[in-house]
Amino acid sequence: MRQAVLTMLFLCATLAWSQEKTWNAASPRYGATATVIKGPDIHVNGSTPIEDCFDGNAHSRMVVTGTPYTFRIELMDRFPIARVAFAHSDYAGEQAAKDIEVRLDDGTVIPIALEPRANPVPRGLKWQEFPVGRPAKVVEITVKANHPGTVGWGAVGDIALLTTTDLDARLAVPDYDPKSPTFVTPPSFAAGTAAPVTLPPRAAKDVWPRGFLTPAELTGLKAELAKPRGQEALALLIARADGAAAITPEFPDPKGPGAQLKDRGDDLAKQHSKLAYDCGTLGMAYALTGEKRYLDGARARLLGYAQRYVDYPKHTGANRNDLSKVMAQRLSEAMWLIPQIAAYDYCHDALTAAERESIEQGLIRPAVEMVRNRQPATEVADRTRSAADWRTRDPFTGESKILGNWTNFYALATVLAGATLQDQDYIDLAAAELRENIALGIGSDGMWGEGAIGYQFFALQAMIPAMDIAARHGVDLWSYRDNRAKMLFDSPLRYVYPDGTGAGINDSGRAKLGNWSTMVYDYAWLRWHDPRHAVMRAGLRHAARAPGRQLPQHGVRQPGLCHPARSDQVRVDGLWPPRRRARPSGQAQSAALLG
Repeated sequence: MRQAVLTMLFLCATLAWSQEKTWNAASPRYGATATVIKGPDIHVNGSTPIEDCFDGNAHSRMVVTGTPYTFRIELMDRFPIARVAFAHSDYAGEQAAKDIEVRLDDGTVIPIALEPRANPVPRGLKWQEFPVGRPAKVVEITVKANHPGTVGWGAVGDIALLTTTDLDARLAVPDYDPKSPTFVTPPSFAAGTAAPVTLPPRAAKDVWPRGFLTPAELTGLKAELAKPRGQEALALLIARADGAAAITPEFPDPKGPGAQLKDRGDDLAKQHSKLAYDCGTLGMAYALTGEKRYLDGARARLLGYAQRYVDYPKHTGANRNDLSKVMAQRLSEAMWLIPQIAAYDYCHDALTAAERESIEQGLIRPAVEMVRNRQPATEVADRTRSAADWRTRDPFTGESKILGNWTNFYALATVLAGATLQDQDYIDLAAAELRENIALGIGSDGMWGEGAIGYQFFALQAMIPAMDIAARHGVDLWSYRDNRAKMLFDSPLRYVYPDGTGAGINDSGRAKLGNWSTMVYDYAWLRWHDPRHAVMRAGLRHAARAPGRQLPQHGVRQPGLCHPARSDQVRVDGLWPPRRRARPSGQAQSAALLG
């Protein structure tokens, strides 16, 4: 009888729960922030962020090796927490959380035992809910043990802290109409208002390095790295260089299958990329320390490819619209080549004349030709026939068009090679391309012509260091047309959400402003000293370092993050309210940013 009563009470409670309206207070949408606390032997996969445990998707999760680890969730305010809910990921072989401890900030501790994943594994979220019935602002959830899996890692698919507080009403912006039309008021780039530019020092003839850094800049970098903040960065570089120096490089066989045949990230592509990036790391380590083992490691990779590059056959692969030699597309070939040219630049004076000849003629020049898909000498001749002043000619027409972001990587490989080899034709070809991209590839709203913030930052990753190299060799693209390239840095500031992500425009995702891709703002700050770029360098990078740091997407502002100057400068994708819209009378109105 007693068991029947308890069962009936449980069923009634379950029915009440199912009918009760709740909101997930742990969701970033409602201003929650989350961090993970882990011990020294616990590994979190860096490509699976903590946000994936709060996105309502069983197929995304933060992958963790080992236990225990703790989620620390700080809510926007103190809310009554009715229940806590967990869902396993839908990856069948993964370990699944089993024993969990939930600790509230009032000292309440709730032990929880999760059932294992069903077999077969269902698709979608399958919640397991547990009563809480207490208010909290900070909740710590510790995974103490896992159900076993066929692999050595696991994850919590999703976490919810369910409150009966109407969070949508709590965060509603007055007069917000999600169906209202939106548009961007283009900024004014009036002539004569350009900020002065601080250019890098000019490279001296027959003095190396001369690409990404001059000797004077290298000396300054060493001084910065000797400071406490720099020591950590240097230690990381040296650790990676030590690892690379301990490896005898093994090169893919030119007679074997080509890289990227079906997958641009296949094992051969990864092998080529690691050889190239290790080469760049070793070259930089040698420039900073002068240690011979780093020189030897870079030399072995440069000469290894110089001996083999000619034998790698041109081939197409996953990208059927392009071809290359080491890789199967020229973008990948350029990205593979760039760190090797940089390493050669840093090691130039320590190499013999015969070694330099082999690397220049066997690797750098033929690879640049491959990336450009034609002989540079032929290109120079064709451009000269078309317009004798092509090296300095202004291609601006007032119109914009869509230009591929990949062309900036071709230009970076070319100008870096030109600087290192002291080949003015290479420098001028790259500078002409960059000038065309700046003149024609930027729209009236300051966006890269492809119209996607993710692509814009990808383009800047190559365009901006290429502009710096050109400046070291007498070609100032920073000042071109009243700092026209600055539009590419200023325009994202008008689109950024409070959580540091950019709008999902066209086929770009919600690019994260503040992650590694926006380190290009360091260049912008050095050249233009615009305080807004300093905010991007400091505030958003700090936000990006805090896992799960989010802000409500309903108008709540957090100090230290960059916000648009006016609400009529924001283009939205339905997740953030500020917008211009028409009143019934035709008068324009703007939703104000709070705070």
